[in-house]
Order: sequence, then C-alpha cells, then structure tokens
Amino acid sequence: MPNYDYSCESCGHEFTELVPIAERDDAQRCPKCETLGSKRKVSAVQLSYSGFKSNLARAGSNWNDVLKKVRSTSGRKNSIHTR
Repeated sequence: MPNYDYSCESCGHEFTELVPIAERDDAQRCPKCETLGSKRKVSAVQLSYSGFKSNLARAGSNWNDVLKKVRSTSGRKNSIHTR
C-alpha cells in the first residue's frame, strides 16, 4: 500500500496515511481533530522497488557472453552484434 498526503478541511492539518489504492480518494479521519472528511492532496507518489535490476546489471561483466550465446542459438539471419 502506498502513502498518500491528506489535508483536513476543518483544521488544515496535513498528514500522510498508508491507504489501499482503491480507497485513496475516500475521506480520511484527521489524526489531530478527529474530523472525517480530509481530502487527498494531489501529489506525486513515490514508489520504490528495490528488487529491480536492469538486464545489464543482472548479467554484470558477463553481458557480452550472454549476447554471444543468444546469437549462436538464434540462427543465421540474426541482428545481434558482439565485440
């Protein structure tokens, strides 16, 4: 679940809540004045996926070897060039 920023319409308090995406536009209860009705502030949500690695990072220093293997198994009319 991502974090969303909200602003209380009663007291003006701004806060962040961990909310399911499907409920992000629903009114939230302000933690300061307890009023239900805080609205989501439109802002960029920062998501991070630390498990992501590019193809190059996954292959590491063996990237050229990976390309050579692909080239050797792809047939005569391939367009993969290696050094």
